[in-house]
Amino acid sequence: MSKALAVVLVLGLVLSVQAHWNGAKAGLGWSDGNSDNIRVLTGNTVGNTPVSWIYTWSAYSVQAASTIGLDFVPMLWGSSTASSFESQLNSGAFSNSTAVLGFNEPDQSGQSNMSPGTAVSLWWQYINPLKSSHGLRLGAPAVSSANSGLPWLQNFVSQCSGCSIDFIPIHWYGSNPAYFQSYVQNIYNTFGKPIWVTEFACVQYVSSDPACDQNGVDTFLQQTVTWLYAQNYVERFAWFGAMRSVPSGIPSYDALLTSNGNSLSQAGSLYISIKSNVSPAPPPATPAPAGPPTSSVQINAGIQVAIFSFSANLYVTVDPSSLLLVATTSSLSAAAKFNIGAISGGYTIQNAASGQYTSADNYGNSPAVANRPTASTWETWTFTALPNSGFVVIQASINGNLLAVQSNNELISNVPFAGALPGSVLFYIVNA
Repeated sequence: MSKALAVVLVLGLVLSVQAHWNGAKAGLGWSDGNSDNIRVLTGNTVGNTPVSWIYTWSAYSVQAASTIGLDFVPMLWGSSTASSFESQLNSGAFSNSTAVLGFNEPDQSGQSNMSPGTAVSLWWQYINPLKSSHGLRLGAPAVSSANSGLPWLQNFVSQCSGCSIDFIPIHWYGSNPAYFQSYVQNIYNTFGKPIWVTEFACVQYVSSDPACDQNGVDTFLQQTVTWLYAQNYVERFAWFGAMRSVPSGIPSYDALLTSNGNSLSQAGSLYISIKSNVSPAPPPATPAPAGPPTSSVQINAGIQVAIFSFSANLYVTVDPSSLLLVATTSSLSAAAKFNIGAISGGYTIQNAASGQYTSADNYGNSPAVANRPTASTWETWTFTALPNSGFVVIQASINGNLLAVQSNNELISNVPFAGALPGSVLFYIVNA
């Protein structure tokens, strides 16, 4: 029986690739300045605890973060911090970062407090350019979990037509783990993008909900963090708070450090003791298409590609250098290009569009990049057998983070997909 390989891709003039990190989820929202107490939660180097990244609600990192190896994620808190954000950017402070966070609770009068329209203007001016200029993944404004939060974010996304948004940061406070899980799932279902939970903690707002005494905090933290590790679409999370004393209204038991900052609190010990026992789950297998392929192209003497198109007006050919060209216009001038070659035990697939290649540096150890003029080191590929089909599904991965292409033509990590996406093309590479 001949083997076949398949990958789901969405056609676009250029496939943009987002930067990737090392796959670890737990992080810190740090507000204690340059205090070396951060090492209490991280140890002297990344890997001593599950904590791998940090943000400070600002554009300023912590001195120890770089020596520890933490990924610093800057934030443009709001309009009042735009000048300092730009100054830090120009100083090179974000050169080792992989992502940036948008505005902090813009739906709240006591926080960044701005309309969706104002946020859109600031986004285009300060945030959106960072995707191409610095290769950063862009996190949407982090709204509160109050009733105003979700409508504000929906209005922002609607008004920010053409904006690049790679993931959705969210905040949630309460004491019922089931409600927390439902809220996170609803945000993911609403926007269909990876989730970062950048603030969450146990706060009892309703008397009928669990109390947030020490036992209540421990139970809530244990259940929510364990659940977050298990969700493939949740990329990162940060408990509130990684601090000696939490703000008014937050139970003191939520603090991850003791009052002197020199040791872990009970919650802190628990936070860094919970580790993911869940490997990134592969996306559901794409079913083998029924019926004959739309087209079949011979790449070379050893490889044939059967193409099942879910788009109208699909044009496919092979150029003189044996690149597979796929486009939606007969001119093929903006065709997506796929370099498909056989290697021992499988195939290599490289993608380019309009002459610009998409790749990952050093097998993903540094950020994935798009639009480089020449091919370099490319993504690795995972092959998953389809039961009883004779097919094998190709799914790209970088450092264990599975990749998929969504309908906005952006390559993103840890997003499962099933079947063919609207407007997508299925490629089955068949041994000739």
